[in-house]
Amino acid sequence: MLRVNKRHNSTRSERYRCTAGHTSFYFPTRPKAVTKRLSPTHHDPNNTPSSVPDVQVFDTQLRNISPGDSSSPSSFSSGRDEEGQLTTRLRARIGDLERQLENNKKLINYYKSKQSNLTSNVNDANERSDDVMELDEAIIEAVNKVISENSRFRRYGKLRKERLIAKAVFDERFGLGMSLTEIVAQVKLWLRKNVFTPQAILKEMDLSGGTLNYQGLDVLRSVETKGKRYYRGSVLPSPACLKRAAKVVERKADEVCPMEEFETQWGKGIKLCEARTVKLVLDSFGLAEKAKSEKVSLSESIDASKITKNLSCITAGFKVTDIAAVDPVTKKALFVDGLFSNMQSRNNVFPLQMILAKETKESYNAFKSFFDFFAMASDKSISRDNTPYFWEALEEYNEFEVCATMDMSATWKGLKKGGACKRERYFCHACTCESDKVHHPNRTLCDRFCSTRDDPEWKCYHHSITTSEAVDQMKQDIEVL
Repeated sequence: MLRVNKRHNSTRSERYRCTAGHTSFYFPTRPKAVTKRLSPTHHDPNNTPSSVPDVQVFDTQLRNISPGDSSSPSSFSSGRDEEGQLTTRLRARIGDLERQLENNKKLINYYKSKQSNLTSNVNDANERSDDVMELDEAIIEAVNKVISENSRFRRYGKLRKERLIAKAVFDERFGLGMSLTEIVAQVKLWLRKNVFTPQAILKEMDLSGGTLNYQGLDVLRSVETKGKRYYRGSVLPSPACLKRAAKVVERKADEVCPMEEFETQWGKGIKLCEARTVKLVLDSFGLAEKAKSEKVSLSESIDASKITKNLSCITAGFKVTDIAAVDPVTKKALFVDGLFSNMQSRNNVFPLQMILAKETKESYNAFKSFFDFFAMASDKSISRDNTPYFWEALEEYNEFEVCATMDMSATWKGLKKGGACKRERYFCHACTCESDKVHHPNRTLCDRFCSTRDDPEWKCYHHSITTSEAVDQMKQDIEVL
């Protein structure tokens, strides 16, 4: 039996709550009949009156108890009034929930109908979208109609029409004065994407030989930006944009022709993959197919330049000298009637190796791998086994016809022969002429240049080039003597 305290007979009491799950202090019910506590704020998930049988059970129990029942306590009358009030509130709450449920059903049906109407409108709009014209299309159509249908304007020439249309677009009255700023912005965007692209600017900077750098470009760009930082929409890209584009080019170049740094006793240097670079140049000059069946003419070269008073740079590379070559950009033939005419010679030089060192006979030893590569590329009889070159890139090509074109100083240092006439006895790398006899004329005129002269006072100072064939002939003459 529950303890009942008249001062604490509330069903919401935390201290005197029944641990058996009963809902009343006066009329305990079994937990099987009452499954949950009900409150005025309780919301059933199913939102229907049939989901609350506990209230009906409780109401039936109240009706079955008579006022004269001897088992009821002396305070039964006050407790019954309280339970009756609770029942009335619960029934009122249930009625409110039922009405709210009906309203929600009606609201759902309304929104479903509205959604159906909107879907139908969208479908109709999509079907009519082809017939709907935007403002820009309407302006274009109106201008085209005026140009094509007006008899006066049809007589205008093409250049005059272009000039007048452009003048009208940039007029402040065009579009009620609302579009001039956006028109200028669109023009800048077009120039940025089609003319002053980062790739095009980087290309011209490289071909110009360092006459324009990032700092100079930033100064030129400040004319438009007025010194404002983080300026967007300019015609010229920022130096940061150019650097990002340069990184993209470098990553692509590392895939096509890798570059490596190395250290020598004469100074630091860089070297490109010789075979991959030659293959790339041949493809660019339209010589890839010819190189598979015929010999392609190339020219190796080396030269030095002074960067500062005490710092020099030696660069070794090659040129394309084949008469079938075409310009990679213009696709025009490089040689016309056997003369190199349609391309700047500086754009036809491709460096393979560079060293920051002074030009001496000893420093040229650092370019031994460069000369060995072209010696093997021009003669397949030379063994290519265990060499540091990527010959797989050139395995489809025939051997090349290679010549050396360089100045006299590079020739002396590369061959380790010859020198200044006042310094070296055998100053010429191609003949046996001695420096103390160079001023004496020959006893007989040479057959190539001087023998056909009619002048009896003519003197010849020519000397035969000492080739391997000439040496063999000299040996035979000595044996005969």
